[in-house]
Amino acid sequence: MKLRDGVEIIEIEGDTAVVPTFEERIDLRRIYRLNPVSRMLICALKTETDEEKLTDLFCENYDVSRQDAKRDISVFLNNIRELGFLEE
Repeated sequence: MKLRDGVEIIEIEGDTAVVPTFEERIDLRRIYRLNPVSRMLICALKTETDEEKLTDLFCENYDVSRQDAKRDISVFLNNIRELGFLEE
């Protein structure tokens, strides 16, 4: 899986956001500010990856159990799937 074309990662005044540009016009209500964990995962999704690699990345960078990391990543992926941000 990876981010689909037209999902842009932008920096705004020190914050990171995701903007879907694959739609006909940009809807300002669909700009999503990212926390540091989401930013790390979104950046990892710029290239082909899978849930195991994302779990490894999360555990390597944060003090989190593998079980909690898997749960959080599953929720994160489901959320961005619903937004249409993933190519699988």
